[in-house]
Amino acid sequence: KYAGIIYDENIRLKNQVEHVLQLALLDRGMYNLIYKSIDLHQLIHKIADSYQLLIKEKNGSLKLHLTAANHLSYADEMHVENIITNLLDNANKYSPVNPDITISTFNRNDHIVVAVEDRGIGISKENQKRVFRKMFRIHTGNVHDVKGFGLGLYYVKRLIEAHNGNINLHSEPGKGSRFEISLPLDYLNQVSPK
Repeated sequence: KYAGIIYDENIRLKNQVEHVLQLALLDRGMYNLIYKSIDLHQLIHKIADSYQLLIKEKNGSLKLHLTAANHLSYADEMHVENIITNLLDNANKYSPVNPDITISTFNRNDHIVVAVEDRGIGISKENQKRVFRKMFRIHTGNVHDVKGFGLGLYYVKRLIEAHNGNINLHSEPGKGSRFEISLPLDYLNQVSPK
């Protein structure tokens, strides 16, 4: 199991390098998305399995509440995996102790919504307007234990928009944050409601 996690993390590191290169292409409007039908529930389970150890290291929990009846999207799997992982990384980083993170799904109109919610430090109204800007980082006071370059949420927003989706943020300082990404459903290969 650990060897599998190490392998998955190596792939994720490779994808992070790709992610930085794709950002340069995104800025030039020259990205190349490889669309295929992806099962978002299956992808979320894979991401959650490889992330459990990181959450447990901080005595936290990661819960899944996947209720979308239709959970296939026509999207670029690598980028969607990076998007969800990025949101999960942020939820973990900005939950100083005992992270309590939930990933949920539901259908809204002709989209599937994936929500990543935490009970961390939250984001002020003022910073919520800036958080998707390139190179913007939320100041965490004199504590410098939150690493990053301020590119993650910029990447997430740009890639979601490239998929004809959108992202919403609901947050309150001291109470946590909820990011919702919405992606179009794959009408060619629907999962029938159970």
